[in-house]
Amino acid sequence: MFRRKITSFIFVTLCLAGHISAQSQSRQTAAAPAGTATVSGVVMLKGSAVRGVTVALTPMLASGSWDQSAARRTRTDDGGRFQFTGLPAGRYVVGALAPGYVSPSDYSFGPLGKNLNLSDGENVENLELELKRGGVITGKVTDSNGNPATEEYVSLMKLNEQGKPQPYSHPAGVFGFSTDDRGVYRVFGLPAGRYLVSVGFTQRENSIMLTTRRAFYAQTFHPDTTNESKAKVVEVSEGFEATGIDIATEGVKKTYDIFGRVFDAESGQGVAGLQLGFGVVSQGSNNIGPWGAGGQRTNSQGEFHMPGILPGKYAVFAQTEYDSEFHSEPVMIEIADGDVTGVEIKLRRGASINGVAVIEGVNDPAVTSKLSQLQLGFTIASDSLTAPRGGNVKINPDGKFRVNGMKPGKVTVSTYGPAARGFSILRIERDGGSLGNVIEIAPGDRTINARLVLGYGAAAIRGQVKFAGGSPPPDITFTVYAQKLDDGRRIGSGGGLDARGQFLIEGMMPGEYELRLRVNSRTFGGEVPPLIRARAESFSQRISVGAGETQAVIAFDLSQKEGNQ
Repeated sequence: MFRRKITSFIFVTLCLAGHISAQSQSRQTAAAPAGTATVSGVVMLKGSAVRGVTVALTPMLASGSWDQSAARRTRTDDGGRFQFTGLPAGRYVVGALAPGYVSPSDYSFGPLGKNLNLSDGENVENLELELKRGGVITGKVTDSNGNPATEEYVSLMKLNEQGKPQPYSHPAGVFGFSTDDRGVYRVFGLPAGRYLVSVGFTQRENSIMLTTRRAFYAQTFHPDTTNESKAKVVEVSEGFEATGIDIATEGVKKTYDIFGRVFDAESGQGVAGLQLGFGVVSQGSNNIGPWGAGGQRTNSQGEFHMPGILPGKYAVFAQTEYDSEFHSEPVMIEIADGDVTGVEIKLRRGASINGVAVIEGVNDPAVTSKLSQLQLGFTIASDSLTAPRGGNVKINPDGKFRVNGMKPGKVTVSTYGPAARGFSILRIERDGGSLGNVIEIAPGDRTINARLVLGYGAAAIRGQVKFAGGSPPPDITFTVYAQKLDDGRRIGSGGGLDARGQFLIEGMMPGEYELRLRVNSRTFGGEVPPLIRARAESFSQRISVGAGETQAVIAFDLSQKEGNQ
């Protein structure tokens, strides 16, 4: 029998309704930047307000990720009400947190709750957060000899309305639900739905599984099959406990090792101190998709050993930083039933881009000082397989930057980092001429001098989407984005609809734009009604953006009458 150590988590629990011992007075956590907006509402369970429930409000960073460190929390009072005051303008998600209970969320991953786009001084009142008692799935996992399989993580897939499975991310985290010493597991706090339950690992298309194990169970679905199509569906309703959802696994599978060497293609000398990576390649693509790092760094001879790799097809490469003059040539391998040896990974010298970044039409020191806080990303479209690069490319206080080891291909540049909001790349110049938004590196190029021209916008578009012909389906999302009329470039960040049907696009520069709509399913593999998708794709609305905040109203018809465009 084999075992693994599971990272420990601490869960803070609370009770609901008549079993609450928490203080009824609302409390908010740590200090955050002061603002003038307010959000208040009530938490409901089966039509009744619930006191003592934790409510969390989490802000979104300019990068689009959630700033969990700045999240505020409070408890509902005796009337089930909560309030957050002194909020800066921005994007937030607010949700009720109660172990064993679920609440509708605008997001499949990240903080649970309703999305809100707040402006300065706005007062959002009577926001209702609904709680429902979660369902439970419990059972026992055994090995091929009938012995308990202990410390095995239990994985769920939730079937969407079309019956297609999608990964389910539980708030408890990756190792929130594992089997105990008896092989018994109990997953609680599940939203109503239909699930596939499994343990073990498998490599799927366009995904990668990482494990520190030398042996593992092949992914086995309830009750006893490795074939997903033969898995038995488990139905869960509100507050229902599905028992006896046992899984009988097949025999233990092995992981294997990769051995090889990294060397300079010109000199043949091994290169020491490099981390190795491996990932999957989508059909018809020259970019490595999901990938991970494995093994120790190369030794003084450039030799490496990557242990514990699951069977599958991979691209193996050496990870080089952007300050390195080398880039790695990935090598395709396949692991079937044994170790892979003799993998030779070549490093080749690439071109360097010596650049200077400038902000066009801006002299405000408060803006120009942000230039050195920006980070640059470089994406290469090449005729050959391209390995991911590591590290950050920063802009110096004088505006200069340098990136090395670039292979031949077409390079697009992007800005990111905490200070990136409001910045857009207007064009790239070389030798006085405009390259548009792409730097082309030809074979044999060694040094390219480029001028990166940035624009900065502090304006915003705030608007409302008004739906006619019904309410939007709960499993699809709408996003509004803005394109410049003259060149079609997308400008600004945000645009997702919040709980009130409002949107906010920030980082805009004054000018003429076209508002467009994008509609997606909230669920992995879900489908959007064809008529709604067609209307969203054909929608456009012209808007003039000035300084400050520009208001917009979008009318969208959801009725299913053919020909009603």
